[in-house]
Amino acid sequence: MRPVVFHFFRERWRGKTPLPRLFWIDLLATATVLNLLFGFVSLLMLAKRVDWAWVFAVHALVIPYNAFLVVSIWRHAKTPPWMRAASAVWLLVAFAI
Repeated sequence: MRPVVFHFFRERWRGKTPLPRLFWIDLLATATVLNLLFGFVSLLMLAKRVDWAWVFAVHALVIPYNAFLVVSIWRHAKTPPWMRAASAVWLLVAFAI
């Protein structure tokens, strides 16, 4: 039996996750909450005068997950152009913040 995490990533990469779930729940809801959480933790670390390298490392931990979700949306066979554009804009905003 394979781990649940492996199944989570495999289903999204292969386009077997329903597109509404992938876009609305995984990307816009869950990933946004994770970005806000990691950003908040990074700000707390800055307030505690933690070294910049550690602050940046914590803040950047979610970047691979964000990129994975956007690429999964782009790879999905039924992705409309507006959803591709929205996911790309979302990723740029996530990187900027």
